[in-house]
Amino acid sequence: PVKPAGLNRLARMETLQFDFLIGDWESRYTVRVSMENEATATVRGQWHAWYGWDGFAVYDDWKQVGTLSGNSGPAIRSYDPFNDHWVMHYIPINEPLESVWPMIASADETGEIHGEMAVSDGQGKPFLQRIHFVDIAEDSFTWSSDRSYDEGETWIPNWGVGENTRVKPQD
Repeated sequence: PVKPAGLNRLARMETLQFDFLIGDWESRYTVRVSMENEATATVRGQWHAWYGWDGFAVYDDWKQVGTLSGNSGPAIRSYDPFNDHWVMHYIPINEPLESVWPMIASADETGEIHGEMAVSDGQGKPFLQRIHFVDIAEDSFTWSSDRSYDEGETWIPNWGVGENTRVKPQD
């Protein structure tokens, strides 16, 4: 197959697993705000992704738009051919080190991507988080997260869900 513009001709073909993310997106993200109840907050966001590091990685930048602050920042996604998985780091701006998301992920046979990481919440309580890129289409995809506060014994599904729609270029 012909590699898309921006992807290095020597990059692993697996790098194309994140090709769907390349471009500009409008996002509607709904997230739980408490362990005590099921209250949620919904924010709008803008997501921009491109091939970086000379076309060997996928860079992206998530920017929250609206009334709530924080939870915006860049990420870098790199395919590790030695371990056959993705290594990803999300770095939220103006957040503590505990808020950085180091994640390992893999694509399944349908092309959906699933990852897992161990991080801490705003109160410093550790949890496992699973991330899912699902329902991937040309102009839309869903990003969701599940959380476990008991080392994976039980999961809170859809802790956060982002519906993303591709921004069409202006004529």
